[in-house]
Amino acid sequence: MPRLGEEAATSGTGPTTATPSPVSTLGALTQQRILDLSRVFGVRLRSTSATKKQLAQLLGAQLDGRLPAILREFGREELVAACKAHGLPAETPARRGLIETLLAAASIDLDQSVPPAPVRHHNGLPRAGQIVRARHRQWLVEAVHEGGPDESARVALVCLDDDDPGRRLDVLWDLELGAQTIEPEKRGLGQVDRLDPPEHFGAYLHALRWNAVSAADATRFQAPFRAGIEHMAHQLTPLMKALELPRANLFIADDVGLGKTIEAGLVMQELILRQQAHFVLICCPASICLQWQGEMRRRLGLHFEVMTRAFVAHRRRQRGFGVNPWATHHRFKRSWT
Repeated sequence: MPRLGEEAATSGTGPTTATPSPVSTLGALTQQRILDLSRVFGVRLRSTSATKKQLAQLLGAQLDGRLPAILREFGREELVAACKAHGLPAETPARRGLIETLLAAASIDLDQSVPPAPVRHHNGLPRAGQIVRARHRQWLVEAVHEGGPDESARVALVCLDDDDPGRRLDVLWDLELGAQTIEPEKRGLGQVDRLDPPEHFGAYLHALRWNAVSAADATRFQAPFRAGIEHMAHQLTPLMKALELPRANLFIADDVGLGKTIEAGLVMQELILRQQAHFVLICCPASICLQWQGEMRRRLGLHFEVMTRAFVAHRRRQRGFGVNPWATHHRFKRSWT
């Protein structure tokens, strides 16, 4: 009768004794760690719905012959898991000893292997003053610090998105996954094959005039022409009064159905366009909080965040536990019960 170890070996459920390779060692990691290593080595894994085994095969194929560089990125527990997956002893407490065990099984000498240079970004380095897109946001390039022959360039960025303007970030450009330089001048306007109809050109001309309205002129305003509403004369009265005051301080008490939400939104939009308002907080009953949020987005194109416990937890997961959630956006809604 075979012993327990012999039974496991014959049934095929015990650890394998195959030669360690990039694919087999990556298979000992979690799916998230495989994705992290793909960013470290500058390899883009396009298949986001692939399984862990498929991701290990995709990344391992791209890193064929670079087993020493892969193992240098492993933590001790990951090296132990890789040794056990290949049936190798893992009693050594030091990382170097575990790496040497795996490389010896692959007939590779650690001292003779040279770490490869980082993969350069396929789009090249941006220049100071350009706009780039990284981590699903738009950034202004402040400075570019070129690295050495074995180092990635460091790019200093400033966020341009309205939910976190002015935030500074330094990235290693060669290792930043999905980063790209936005160059609108290369897109052009296309081939002009005909003239626009007079009504289209008139709308374009009026839009230019509205955008050129001076903030110092209280008799001309932009908010009504930037909103998706039907203009009514009584809705413009609070806006005109707000622009005449040195500091807008209004109490709007129209009858039901006359558009108090639109009137307040027009005043707010005009103050934002004239750079007289930077932070907006709307306090309303909980029953109409989402209604206000939808109206501001649909009518005025303004996105408001509802300040709830879920929103605070989401911001802490994104930017750290000590972040001030009120400093992560410029427009909020808060309800009372």
